[in-house]
Amino acid sequence: MPGETPAEDASELAAPNLDYAAAYRLQQRQAQGDPPEPLRLPPPLNQLPWGLAKDQFGAQGAEFIGVMGALLVRTAKDQFRAYVIGTAELADTSVPQPKDPFAGRAY
Repeated sequence: MPGETPAEDASELAAPNLDYAAAYRLQQRQAQGDPPEPLRLPPPLNQLPWGLAKDQFGAQGAEFIGVMGALLVRTAKDQFRAYVIGTAELADTSVPQPKDPFAGRAY
């Protein structure tokens, strides 16, 4: 756009294409002549049968599922870190029982 700085121009291009970088990297991995090395995924994703996923969804589909799973694992870990308990004892999460109105009275 005329009159805009390069940073403004780049941000306008990047906004609608946020997934461009991930898609480009997946396509570049597939375009390599020899088969790409398996993705290094965090536990527990590294224990899943990625060969079966590759057979069912293709190499690019299995890699997409792996990248998305790694993102979900990382986000879940970040969410758990946000809820650190401040005390060493467990919180009492039981429902309080109503007090007996007749306690201490003689019948």
